[in-house]
Amino acid sequence: MNNRIQIHRRAVSGYRRYGCFVALYVCIMTCCGAGCLNTAPLREREEASYVRALEFEREGNFSKALREINRALEKDPQNAEYLWRKGFYLSGIGRLEEAVVTYKASFEKKRDESVAFCIADILASLGRYTESEKYAYFVVKKHPSYVPGLRLMTEIELMLWRLDNAEKCIASLEKQGEDVVEFRCELARRRPLFLEGQLNRLGGMRNHVYLKTGGILTGTGAE
Repeated sequence: MNNRIQIHRRAVSGYRRYGCFVALYVCIMTCCGAGCLNTAPLREREEASYVRALEFEREGNFSKALREINRALEKDPQNAEYLWRKGFYLSGIGRLEEAVVTYKASFEKKRDESVAFCIADILASLGRYTESEKYAYFVVKKHPSYVPGLRLMTEIELMLWRLDNAEKCIASLEKQGEDVVEFRCELARRRPLFLEGQLNRLGGMRNHVYLKTGGILTGTGAE
């Protein structure tokens, strides 16, 4: 799982940063030797269109790889591996919305945590955090110590203002020896804003709510 997730994470972050798939190409060329791009069973690998897709993938030509994987899918539309590859190529050329749809189709065929991570990662990059959370949770539940999954989950929970959940994720990252200073700072920044929002929602009761030494006291107006 780790190799596949690592490739995709770098691919999406590279696209976010540079608006192109240069980083994706470098990542693939780096990881090819690990065999992470050769995960399909032998019977599937012998499919000519699939083989050509892998060749174009290794060359960094994802438009041609997409064309070939589409041909493979015409012969075997239910193939979860082919669908995953298609999602990968689509994300590599920046067609993220289509990639999500394709990844979801792959996930429906085979509930693989690496595919779930790909879905969660892209959805988060698109700002669709509520939807992303479900897939990130699937990954973290299966692999509670998996650092990229925990980092993604922390990001999602912070963006959804689920600060207690974010704090739990941060604590898990700390146990793994991870640097969480940035997350801690963001959590500290959001706490008072969240509290202010809660007070504003109280409306007419706001005059009966007092802040004292970091806690909330409720009363009738007299301390």
